[in-house]
Amino acid sequence: MATLRDMLDKDALTAHCQAMLAGGRPCNHSKRMDIAALAEILGWDFDVVERRPELMRRLKCAECGSRDVMIHVTPLNTSGGGDWHAS
Repeated sequence: MATLRDMLDKDALTAHCQAMLAGGRPCNHSKRMDIAALAEILGWDFDVVERRPELMRRLKCAECGSRDVMIHVTPLNTSGGGDWHAS
């Protein structure tokens, strides 16, 4: 179980566009989602793992408008090293 409440301040939730644009180039737009804003819409008890397909159907790329969006859940790094940090 991984609810939005569980993820707050512990995980990053990133949407990544998988669409192919004209000329065969990928969109590749990505955006870290605001977990608190998602919780306002979906509720704090929304389980991101169990209901992943439902969440993915709701997403749309802000750059190209495609709904071919993948989500990635990554633990926030609170130890000071690595690529992820709280912002």
